[in-house]
Amino acid sequence: MKKVILSSFLFFLISSISYSQSKLPECKPTDKVLYHNCYGKKIYGRNGEYYEAEFKNNLPVGEIKYPDGEKYIGGWKNDKPHGKGTYTFANGSKQVGTFKNGLLEGDGKSFGSNGKILFDGKYQDGTPNGWGTLYDDEGGNYKSKFKNGLPDGVGLETTSDGQKIVREWKDGKLVEGRKKSRE
Repeated sequence: MKKVILSSFLFFLISSISYSQSKLPECKPTDKVLYHNCYGKKIYGRNGEYYEAEFKNNLPVGEIKYPDGEKYIGGWKNDKPHGKGTYTFANGSKQVGTFKNGLLEGDGKSFGSNGKILFDGKYQDGTPNGWGTLYDDEGGNYKSKFKNGLPDGVGLETTSDGQKIVREWKDGKLVEGRKKSRE
C-alpha cells in the first residue's frame, strides 16, 4: 500500500513540475479534445505514447517534450515533426533540418552527443541519401554520394592531416584498386 501511495505522490509531483514549467494553465481535455492556450500532455499513439507542449489552437508550439527525454522544436503536422526543426535525442545527439512525417527529408545535419557534426547533406526518410559529407572524430571527412546511409560512388576523403584520397564505394564497401592519393 505504501508503494502505491508513494508512486501516486511521485507521479503527481512530476506532473506538477512539468506543468509548472509553462506560464500557461494546464490543458483540460474535453469531448472535442481541443487544446487552446494551455500546457499539457497529448496522447498520440496506440500504446499511450504522448508528448508535452504548450498548445494554441490544438497545435503544439515551442518545445515539444517526450517522456524518454527527447525533445523537438519546429514545424509540426499530424503529431509528428514536419517542416524546419531540431530534434534532440535523450543522449544529446541532434538532427537539424527539414522533417517530413517525423523524419529528416532533404537538407539536414546530424550531430553527436558531444556537439560535433557527423553528417551534412541530403536525407531521404531519415537516412543519408544523395550528396553529403561524413565527418570523423579526428577532423577528417568524406564527401560523396550516399545510398541508404552508406557511401556509394566516387568520393573524396580528406584526412585530419590534410591528405586527400579519391575512393570508390559500392553499397558501403570499398571497391579494391580504386584508391588514388593526390597532393
